[in-house]
This record gives sequence, C-alpha cells and structure tokens, in this order.
Amino acid sequence: SSGINAEWPLRPGSRDHVSGSPPLGDKLSSLTDKWENIEQNWDGRAKLLNQCRALQMFKRDVRLAENTLNKQDEIISQMKSPEHSPEVRIKKLNTFEKLTVLAETKLDTLKVTAKTLIEDDHYASEEIREIMNSLQSRHAENLASAEEAEDAIKEAKRLQKFLDDSGELTQWLKENADSLGEESLRDPGTYPALMKRHDALRSELTNNEPHLEKIKAEGADINDITENPMVMSNIEELQKAWDDLNDLLEEKEKELEKAEKARKAEEKLQDLKVLVADLDAALASPDSGADPSSAKQIAKKYDMIAEELDGLDLICEEIPEVEADSGESVNAQKDDIKSRFAALQVPLEKKKEKSTDCDSALIPLL
Repeated sequence: SSGINAEWPLRPGSRDHVSGSPPLGDKLSSLTDKWENIEQNWDGRAKLLNQCRALQMFKRDVRLAENTLNKQDEIISQMKSPEHSPEVRIKKLNTFEKLTVLAETKLDTLKVTAKTLIEDDHYASEEIREIMNSLQSRHAENLASAEEAEDAIKEAKRLQKFLDDSGELTQWLKENADSLGEESLRDPGTYPALMKRHDALRSELTNNEPHLEKIKAEGADINDITENPMVMSNIEELQKAWDDLNDLLEEKEKELEKAEKARKAEEKLQDLKVLVADLDAALASPDSGADPSSAKQIAKKYDMIAEELDGLDLICEEIPEVEADSGESVNAQKDDIKSRFAALQVPLEKKKEKSTDCDSALIPLL
C-alpha cells in the first residue's frame, strides 16, 4: 500500500487530495446558502405567479361586471328615449332593476376579492383599488341616471294616461253627438224609445261629470309641470265636446217634447173630428132630439166637445207652428174643428127649442 502510494501519487481534486482546497465545512455552508437563496427566489417567484393568476382572475370578473354595467348604460338610454312608449320604457326599467341586482352581486364579490388582494400586499394593489373605485362610481352614476329616467317615465305615463282618458271621453261625447244629430222625429212610434234614450244619455252625462272634472284637474296639474301645449289642447277639445253634446241633447229633448205634444194633440184632434162628425150627424137627423131625453144627450155631447176643445187650446198654445202627420198645422186643424163645432150651435138651439115645444105640447095631454 505504501509502495503503491509512493509509485502512484493521488491526482489533484481527488477525495484525499486536500492541498489548496477549502475545507469541507465551508463547502457545505456555501451550498446551504445557495440552496436557501434558491428557495427564497422560488418562493418569491411562486408568490408572484400566484398574484399574477389572482390578478388575471380578478380582471376577468371585472370584465364581466363591466359588461353588466354596459348593459345598464344601454337600458338607461332606452329608458330616456321619447321614441318608446311609457309601457315599453317601464319594461326597460324592470330589466334595469334585474341588471342592478346582478351588478351588485358581482360588485360585492369583487369587493371581497379586492380587499383580500390588497391586504395580502398584492403588487398591483393600487391598480386594484382604482378599478374598484371606477366600477363603484359607474354603478352609482347608473343608479342616479336610472332614477332620473324613472321619474321621467312616471311623468310620461301620467301624461299618456291623461291623453288616453281625455281622448276616450272626447270620442264618446262626439260619437253620441253624431248619433243624436241623426235622430228623426218623423215617426211618432219612435218617441217613447227616443225619450228613454235621452234619459239614459242624460244620466250618463251626469255620472261622467266628476270624471270630466278629474281629467281636467289632472291635465291642469300636468300642464303646470311640463307646460305641454298638447295638454291644454286636449282639455279645450274635451270641454267643447262636452258642451256641444249637452247643448244638442237639450235641444233634442225640447224638440221631442214638442213633437210628443203635437202627437197627443193630433190624437185629440182625430177624436174630436169623430165627435164633431157624430154630433153633426145627430143634429142633421130629424129623429134625434125630438124628445127631451135625446135632446139632453145631444146637449151633453156638445158640452163634452166644448170642454175637449178648451183642453186642446191649452195644448196648442205650447206647440205653435207644429205640423201633424197630415202636414197641416195642428193649430190650423184645431181652428177648423172649432169652426165646424161653432156652426153646430144654431142647429143645436133649434133642437132644444123643438124639444121644448114638444114637451109643452105633451103637458096638456097628460
């Protein structure tokens, strides 16, 4: 062994060759330091990678929240558009409310995530804070804009309801006025039905008067706020239609009342014509009135006709210039009957005298 060592000296760098090399302990210490440095670098790199991944996921969720906020912006724009009806805008408002719930849920989740990242001393803490402030600011602005749009929708809905109510009542008034204007009084048989219709329409007008006043008050209130010329125009049109129908109905009621009186007068005229003709025939007959009993019956009929003619005079005073079915004035027919009736007074007196003479001649015989 010693010979071998003497013959073959150890190579430099071999395990037993220690001349000029640092001690083993120093090597181990150096290796330990390097390993610890590697571990620290690895931990730092792992932390950085985790933070990058967390930031990437955070920004992904931010984009989703931004999409929801963008949809809110679009809905708000549609809510404010006067091109849409109030009903459509109300539907948009309902959609916005659903988006608001979704947006707040996403923002609440992002708040928790952002708080955790910032508390963990994330390298992009300031950027994360700015992103959250921006999102919350946008959401707050959207809520404020939506509230303004909702107020505008309420006013638009109120205006639309006024226009609908006033337009509906105005149309009803005009339709009834047109129908009333087409009424004809030529057929007396329709008078009872027309009277019922007038009474029903008068009742409807009375019942609708509070509705009219409510619409007018609502319109005046809206006009004070919006100063919309359409509102005052509708109120004026509604009031005119109301006044026109009331005036026309009053006129038709008077015409129908006059026509009904003329109809009754016509009936009485016809009855009197028959009575006068019967009386004329009785007075012309040589046999009638020959005795006191029949003479009294003729006189009684005469007095009855006279009474009826007096009643006819009262009726005719209320219906001047009215024509009966024959086309002749009721007053003219009345005057004709009275003239014919007056002409019967002389024959009646003769019948009375004849009856008295006959009675006197019979007394001595009794």
